[in-house]
Amino acid sequence: GGWGYEGYCPLGQNFPQLFQVGSPVQLEDLTDETCPRYETDKSCCTLAYLHSMDQNIFTAVSRSSLEASVPCQERLDAFACSICSPDQAFFTTTHPYIGDIRVCESVCEELYLTCGSSLWTDGGTETVSSRFLSGDEFCYALFGAVDRRLRVIVTDDADGDCVSSKVECREEDVVGFYSTCEGGTRSYNYRYRDGADCLGGYRLPPPVTGLACDTACPAGMYLVPGKDSCSHCAAGTYSVGGGILVDMWKVWPTEFEVDTYCVDRVTNLPVEDGCTAWMLDDMLIDSGTGLSHNQASVVVFKTKLVREGSISFLYRVDAEARHDKLVFSNNGEILLEDSSNVAEFRSATFELSPGYHSFSWSFVKDYSISNGEDRAYIRSIEITGTQFADDECTPCAPGKYSGPSSQRCSPCPANTYSNMVGSPLCRSCASDEFSLPGAVQCEDRRACTEEDVGFRYTPCANGIRNKVYEFKEPVQCLTSASPLPADEVGIACSPCNPGHYRPQGASLCEFCPEGTFSDDGGCSTCGAGTYARKALFFTQFDTFDDLPGASTSCQGACGSHGWRLLSEKMDSGTGHGSGTSSVLDLRFEIEEAGDAIIRYSVACVEGDTCVYQFLNVNREGGNRYSTKVPVSERTYTFRNMEAGAHHLQLIYTVGTSPAASTNRLIVHSVVVNGVVEGGAGECVDCPPGSFSQAGEPRCSVCPAGSASLAGSSECLKCDDSSFAPEAGAGSCKPCGPNMHSTADRTECEYLDCRFTVDQGLVYDLSPLVDNRNSMYGPIYDHSHSYYLMPCTRSHSNHSCVDESGTPLDTHSCQDATSGGGRPMDLGHIMGFTPLEDAALSHNEDPHRDGIVMVLQGGSTGCRGKERMTNITFLCDPSAGIGYPEGFY
Repeated sequence: GGWGYEGYCPLGQNFPQLFQVGSPVQLEDLTDETCPRYETDKSCCTLAYLHSMDQNIFTAVSRSSLEASVPCQERLDAFACSICSPDQAFFTTTHPYIGDIRVCESVCEELYLTCGSSLWTDGGTETVSSRFLSGDEFCYALFGAVDRRLRVIVTDDADGDCVSSKVECREEDVVGFYSTCEGGTRSYNYRYRDGADCLGGYRLPPPVTGLACDTACPAGMYLVPGKDSCSHCAAGTYSVGGGILVDMWKVWPTEFEVDTYCVDRVTNLPVEDGCTAWMLDDMLIDSGTGLSHNQASVVVFKTKLVREGSISFLYRVDAEARHDKLVFSNNGEILLEDSSNVAEFRSATFELSPGYHSFSWSFVKDYSISNGEDRAYIRSIEITGTQFADDECTPCAPGKYSGPSSQRCSPCPANTYSNMVGSPLCRSCASDEFSLPGAVQCEDRRACTEEDVGFRYTPCANGIRNKVYEFKEPVQCLTSASPLPADEVGIACSPCNPGHYRPQGASLCEFCPEGTFSDDGGCSTCGAGTYARKALFFTQFDTFDDLPGASTSCQGACGSHGWRLLSEKMDSGTGHGSGTSSVLDLRFEIEEAGDAIIRYSVACVEGDTCVYQFLNVNREGGNRYSTKVPVSERTYTFRNMEAGAHHLQLIYTVGTSPAASTNRLIVHSVVVNGVVEGGAGECVDCPPGSFSQAGEPRCSVCPAGSASLAGSSECLKCDDSSFAPEAGAGSCKPCGPNMHSTADRTECEYLDCRFTVDQGLVYDLSPLVDNRNSMYGPIYDHSHSYYLMPCTRSHSNHSCVDESGTPLDTHSCQDATSGGGRPMDLGHIMGFTPLEDAALSHNEDPHRDGIVMVLQGGSTGCRGKERMTNITFLCDPSAGIGYPEGFY
């Protein structure tokens, strides 16, 4: 025996003139085509046997007893050839001077059916099907008289070791598999692959035992079958290092237990009608259609990890921002909630422990409003740790390629393609063809038009530059048949953007120095009361070097690398494939409150759907727009951007119509005000509460106790009846009636809670606050509760607190429980006036006098007026010195 075709020829012992003695050999001068396989395979038969097929021991009897039809004779010859197999030892047994040949029942049955209409002439003439009742009987009659020393034995096909009508098994029909682990080891076993309808030929190798269960191989390598060693993946294949990568979605991956459904979030019951749940879409999956408010579309993947690993996935959400969202959980624990409405895919990665995992992605809708595409998308999912190592490397899909030891395949670059599985490289398109990235075939180039021609300027040198004409990216037309216009040389350099200047002899413009501005190429000093607010100005689009903080990228079948610079404008590019997102990133840091002003238009073929977005990524703000008609020049403004880093994105997503690749978002100018790094295009008045001197780079804040109007060159100290408690005041606050401010004008004096009126009459209210830190109250009226604290704002009242629980800095407040759910300041600036209205005095004692404590400056009311509180104190001067009582 032995493995493969290196067998042994037992029949050669008894029949050396017909069969090889010992091992099968290659028959070099075989010219007979009756047994063509032996032109390449070794044979147990001799040339004498093969050159006399009509006279060999198996066909001679058929020619004397059987008038075989052509199909019948061909089948008999094929049987005669099968005896020559190099695996002869598996279906023959030899004894001294005798040889047995085991023939499968299926062979006899095929001979019986094929020769059924042929005539059998031994003992009369009749058809085979009439003379014999079965294939077994026909075989014994056909071969029983061959030679007494060579016997044919018909056996059950299930026994395996018999001459079969099936093709012989080859090495590629055998697959290996690992057993379950026991005691830290396992075996590598072999079987014939599913669907391998073969018999004999290549025999199963013996199992390999004692293999370690935890042999790990890194990404780009695989575990050599039947060994405890790793090998590098060949070019055209990849491995993730003991895990699963799903980035093609024609069917649900069989490596997981997958379930997808819709559920009502209120009743927690399945949604039977309308909702499609998650759907396959070749290159991605999405949350489906028909989802109503307060419902969720869920997809669940279940698997087991044998070691520590991770899960990574690419996703995006295009729905109502901050409300409808994608929720990812592992074994019921929420790990991600994203309610963004962006056109680009984001990556998420989470570490995993060994054991069973149930991953779920749910697109969840709230109780109202739909926006955008109203769904979530997942492009790829990668899980490591499901195995210690990959058993084999995965071939790249058409449109992709890889080099040796790759962790994943890459899309074929533009103008190349791959139409086969497992490609190590991509083929170039012909000169009159083109392709987008990831193509499986090339497309014909069209004739070029004027729209395909653009231009750029060379760097400025000594005041001049050249205008160079070139075909716009992506070049998808026949450039060889469309000559470009001649370049224009010696053109004057363009003016610098506002806030810039070009030093003598320099090629690039630079920011004006701090404290200066430029709107015509030269930098000038700002006057007193103004400052040079730095900004970014993008009005010339020749190179990204001229656009600090700007960059571009593209996701999908990109015709260009993203946004194109077209000298006087920039656009999202053309020639992109369906679903591609072209992204312009603008990154900068705001020094003070600022804004970004985008001047844009949209080229959109009427009837198409053109989708574009303006996003402030860090602040989760922005808008998504959709149009079916061209959009003329207009402005989009990111307003009130606070100090700090900002990342803006302008995104155009290509539609699915035939003309969609020509639609695009166009930017004509960008201005970002208030940046840390930039140049000033104008001088701006200092805001209220600040001032500047000529040439100062920024305005200074007025100190507490002073104030200034906009455009001031100095701050004015508050007068003695007003105050400014904090720095940066645009105006001084008036003290209460009959009160004066402190010397530093940061507070009004409280006079130790002793108030003097005409004729030296003193109202001493200090006993009301001595050794007291809680407010007086509550004081009830029809629907409110009030608390009071005269002469000091220091208190610990638990009802008058802000959102953080800190007591309000006030003399009077309204209880939150009766004031619309929040406490209200009813006056934190104190003053007083004499009580002059006799109607307020007790009628039975006209000598009684008093004062009114005025608490003003409270929170703004519904009519825009500040709330205030008046407290009336009554006193009888003729009664001598008294103590305040009956305060509430």
